[in-house]
Amino acid sequence: MKSNTKVGRLVGALFLSQFIIGVTVNLYLLGPIVFAKDFLRSAGAKSDQIITAILLGLSLSIIGITIALLILPIVKQRNDRLAYLYLAFCIAGFTAGMLDYTLVYAISSLGQDFVASSDAGAAYFVTLGNLLQKTRGWTHMLDLLVSFFSLSAFYYLMYRSKLIPRFISIWGICASTLLLTNVLLMLFGSGSMQLFMPLAIGQILTFSWLLLKGFSSRNPALIA
Repeated sequence: MKSNTKVGRLVGALFLSQFIIGVTVNLYLLGPIVFAKDFLRSAGAKSDQIITAILLGLSLSIIGITIALLILPIVKQRNDRLAYLYLAFCIAGFTAGMLDYTLVYAISSLGQDFVASSDAGAAYFVTLGNLLQKTRGWTHMLDLLVSFFSLSAFYYLMYRSKLIPRFISIWGICASTLLLTNVLLMLFGSGSMQLFMPLAIGQILTFSWLLLKGFSSRNPALIA
């Protein structure tokens, strides 16, 4: 169906925007500040940059919900429970993102006060800043954990519906599993950024295919 193709291309464009925003926020705007050695002073000096990163970061979750709503009419007729579960995970991702970025904003606010304070109060700010940073680390892991569920649900939907080639869906499922593995490793103090690379490749494959071909015009063949 032509409508499926158009929706698929729109979803591809949204996935592309998610990819670009995610790289921009994590590698260029927020990451260098939050993970800096003197992160509190850096956060206080670059508050505008952090606000921009927060707004862009929250838009990632909004885009995810939009994608779930776009594909819902296509797949719910054959497996509505899985389709609504994917939507629910995307909404949960927005909630987790709000919690994560609220703590980032708190770090930024504390950093501004720290920059404006005298040396006498520096120890207090550093102690509170370290506490906020560690707490934010846990909420970020929660955000990634929810991402695992939403991504797994999406690629499983795609696998069952055959809306995109199954090799892309299988790649996405495996890459999502590596995401979960890395999150668990990070919780125990290890992990590696390289384990995120397969997921990035899967996202590139997904939005590239969708932009070129859209969703398959064949009727979904979901197994009940």
